Amino acid sequence: MFNKKTTKLFALLLSCLLLGMMVLPVYADDGDTSIDDPTINRWTNVTNVQFKHDVDGNNLILKVIISGSSGTTYSNGTLKLTKSNGTLVHQWTGISSSYASFTIKKTITKPASGTYTLSLTITATRSGVSEVVSTSYTFTI
Repeated sequence: MFNKKTTKLFALLLSCLLLGMMVLPVYADDGDTSIDDPTINRWTNVTNVQFKHDVDGNNLILKVIISGSSGTTYSNGTLKLTKSNGTLVHQWTGISSSYASFTIKKTITKPASGTYTLSLTITATRSGVSEVVSTSYTFTI
């Protein structure tokens, strides 16, 4: 009924179709550094952590915006800025807040150009239940 050429062509088209169905979509980075993803519930008390950085002349301005459920408080926070090779550039400890949502803003003298990671570790407590929130953001200046 089918000749060899038609059978091979059909097999090739079927293979391409099946392979095409296995390809996952890839999206470009939209620049949003928010880690708020409704499909991932990373923490119980914290709904969103957003990192931002800006260079203003010789200053590097670092911001971390934390949003939590009503009644959440924060303690024992540490914010670290490290160079891509692991060298500690700056560290802030003792970060705390009695507000469910708050912003950490730090300004330092702009370091040399390169890739840096800003890491946050903080304890979030609500209704007597505590959890450690630990996340980071990598950027280039």
